[in-house]
Amino acid sequence: MNPFSTKRGGPRQLLKVSNARLRFLTPDEAKGLLAELNMRNPSQLHDMALLSLRTGLWAAEIFKLKGQDVDAHAGVLYVIGKGGTRVAVRVPQDMIAMFRGYNRKPSEPLFKTSMLGEAFKKTPPSFGWAVKALKLAPEDGDSLYAVTFHTLRHTFASWPAQSGKVTLIELKNLMRHKNINTTLRYAHLIPGQEQGWASENNPRYTINDQGEVMRRQRQPAVKPRDKAASFESSSGEKSAQRIAEERGHAVIQKAQSWKELHEGLAKAGLRFERKGSGAVVLVGDTVVKASSIAGISA
Repeated sequence: MNPFSTKRGGPRQLLKVSNARLRFLTPDEAKGLLAELNMRNPSQLHDMALLSLRTGLWAAEIFKLKGQDVDAHAGVLYVIGKGGTRVAVRVPQDMIAMFRGYNRKPSEPLFKTSMLGEAFKKTPPSFGWAVKALKLAPEDGDSLYAVTFHTLRHTFASWPAQSGKVTLIELKNLMRHKNINTTLRYAHLIPGQEQGWASENNPRYTINDQGEVMRRQRQPAVKPRDKAASFESSSGEKSAQRIAEERGHAVIQKAQSWKELHEGLAKAGLRFERKGSGAVVLVGDTVVKASSIAGISA
């Protein structure tokens, strides 16, 4: 057996190793880090860190900001995101006021280095010095728990997730993730079930067998025909039509062949038979027209 194959007997492939950073700051750690950065050069490092912590912006997005990207009236910053797309990100008013205090010209970098007055191209080393001074870095050097500038973005996502006030979909939009699988790294922080999913009735999304988030196919509401409705009203029991709908609808939607259809319905205690130019579903010995069941056509 090839230990590097993804399935028994399959081709040799290196297994993917998760390298997603797991570290985020507690409120006290964030407060301490901002205070430490406020005492270090460059002077704007504190402001850049605060911006990432409060908006979740990537460092590269912050470095590219210019005076013209601050829209005080709308309360947003226009950032160049991944793929070169210009998007509006809402920013707290106190930070907008802080940016206006910089008195930047439209084409001037919003954040500038102390020495040359140019836009930052990478995170200043003083960020790492502040992290070491506060002993926030892991003693064993585990990179998954290292505190970097990007940790501020993780922190921005982790705090609302822990609060339980946002859904995973809302968090995806907040983080501007293109794929919700990226957002799943925060799922365990959302109060709810053991896996971190907040339970809800009739959810819009679910997870398939491969662990992928999928939009849930909603089953149409069962509306019994007059005769079936009359039976339910008088007996207080489910009609054969309702039983056929509840048990058979999903099977019929998923069936890719007649064999799958018959086997699936049999497991649900139903039978499907052709009758003349149409078809029927049998619930025990009771015949239900296939056309009366949602999603079934004769």
